[in-house]
Amino acid sequence: APAFHATDDLPDQLSGRPDVLVAPVLAPDPLLLDALDRRLAEAIPAGMQPDGLVLVSAGTGYPQARSLLDSVADAWGGRNGVPGISAYASMSPAAGEALRTLRDRGCERVAVGSLFIAPGRLPAAARESALAAGAVTVTEPLAECDELVTLVVQRYRRTASGPIGPPD
Repeated sequence: APAFHATDDLPDQLSGRPDVLVAPVLAPDPLLLDALDRRLAEAIPAGMQPDGLVLVSAGTGYPQARSLLDSVADAWGGRNGVPGISAYASMSPAAGEALRTLRDRGCERVAVGSLFIAPGRLPAAARESALAAGAVTVTEPLAECDELVTLVVQRYRRTASGPIGPPD
């Protein structure tokens, strides 16, 4: 998402390095939603259909990034025919809080999707919060999902080939 690392930290660290290009952030993109669906299919108990989805990421105070993450969570829920909301590992709402919000709206089988690339402290905290609140499952980080790899390669190619516009 267009948060601190993408908009400030990396550009500052790489200023004066014309040999290094920075590609646009990965969200939003249909391939990201495909990767989330893959992880959900891998994690959900056989025969169970969630009736709500929580999309958990690290967390950001950047309003533009939070808005984008809300729209990704909503789009993910929409493509699965259920409500989807976002949550954060390092700030409110935490995964457990978001899960309880969906429960208050009548959802009984809430699954939590991890918008993390790799395992670590924040994904573990999000998993713990979600499971303690009664999530039916928490997906693994996206890591080596084919869809994520394809998305990263696409961003690389677009960035390396010259000026880029919005994602397809």
